[in-house]
Amino acid sequence: MRIPVPFGGVIVLSLLLAALTVGCALLYSAYRARPHNAVRTRAGMAVLGGTAAIILISIGAEELFGVQEWNPFPLRGETLVGAWRDGADRLDLRADGTYTLVASKRPLYGVANAAGRWSLDDWNLQLDDALGRHAASLRVVVARGEYRIMPAVGDPDEWDGRLAYRRIPSANAP
Repeated sequence: MRIPVPFGGVIVLSLLLAALTVGCALLYSAYRARPHNAVRTRAGMAVLGGTAAIILISIGAEELFGVQEWNPFPLRGETLVGAWRDGADRLDLRADGTYTLVASKRPLYGVANAAGRWSLDDWNLQLDDALGRHAASLRVVVARGEYRIMPAVGDPDEWDGRLAYRRIPSANAP
């Protein structure tokens, strides 16, 4: 779960643990009371049910909209060969290790158009220009059940949520 607040995950986790504690305390005190306190029982169940719903919804949203695998392994270069699109921008990775990039709408690290060689190291995709200079570092992830290529992020917590390049289905694909 991405939270745009410093230590936001710790704050949310603390609140969820507090809610679980309050819900359990309400149920325990309702059980220990003679006669049993139905109001506390309902309140405890509501707090625990609401907390469980929040946890399940956040897990489901992350599975539907987020990255399932930051470090897909094993990943081979031939898996990435093909055309990739991010809106109007396009990245073509060819089997001979060359690429072309046309990124007029969302330049990669300031690079709008480039051609050169690409290489894959684990899940890191390196694009070098025709002069052998390093042009861009990208990361291959699995999101929504498919490979996606996006600008490399040092820390997944700093990721802006944009998945970037998605494979263009080839015309002869089944």
